[in-house]
Amino acid sequence: MKKNILIHSIAIAIALPLACLAQEPNAPGKNGDAVKDPASNAPAREPVRTPSDAESGKNGDAVKSPDPAPKREFMGPITAVSREDKTITIDDAKMGSHKLHIGETTKLMHGDKPATWDHLKVGAKVSGTCTGGTDKAHAQTLTIKE
Repeated sequence: MKKNILIHSIAIAIALPLACLAQEPNAPGKNGDAVKDPASNAPAREPVRTPSDAESGKNGDAVKSPDPAPKREFMGPITAVSREDKTITIDDAKMGSHKLHIGETTKLMHGDKPATWDHLKVGAKVSGTCTGGTDKAHAQTLTIKE
């Protein structure tokens, strides 16, 4: 009797993993059951679309590319303000004089409080982060330190 129970237990221990492997690998609700090497008769996947493949006007078609320029820090006094162009010019000790675009996504701060365009005045000392080159930089954050 004990021998039969032992044999049945061994048979179940061997058969159970084999039964799991024999199931449909793509069956819904079977997390962890997927086969690492898909069968050769599996449907082919569509290639990843690149921005040049995308049709204009369709959301989700274009692949988001990484930022072309890394974030960099700036610091210096404001030497010019242009609300019309949405730019300020600063005299940075490291990068020299350059323009910064101030957009809707720029986080403007005056110390630890939110700031507005009215706070951006010639002579105000500012610091922050931006992306882009000295010709076309976009300010991501800008803190006024008067």
